[in-house]
Amino acid sequence: PVLSMLVAACVFFGLILVAEALFRVLGPAAHAVVTRLSFAGILVVLLHPLVWWIVLSFVPALPGVMIFVVCAVVPWTVGTLSLWSKPAGWLAGTGRSELRRVWRAQLGRGA
Repeated sequence: PVLSMLVAACVFFGLILVAEALFRVLGPAAHAVVTRLSFAGILVVLLHPLVWWIVLSFVPALPGVMIFVVCAVVPWTVGTLSLWSKPAGWLAGTGRSELRRVWRAQLGRGA
């Protein structure tokens, strides 16, 4: 267990370094898009088991790849769209005003 936690931490740290290098190359627009997706992340974490259960319980048999696509695309779509809704603070943990402030700051338009 200790070794697996250390390996996971090293992989995570390596991915952060790769992301930093990519954001320097891709520019502020890519950084802003990824930040927006990360704001939707908590809703994605909460929704994907529900979508998975619905697909496995109520949808006729699908290939494994389709189950993966549905369980990934539906929560990310709902999560991202929820950021534009009035209850964004309740659904995603971040209100629309906070999202706009971060978006403007990342694109270099001031806070």
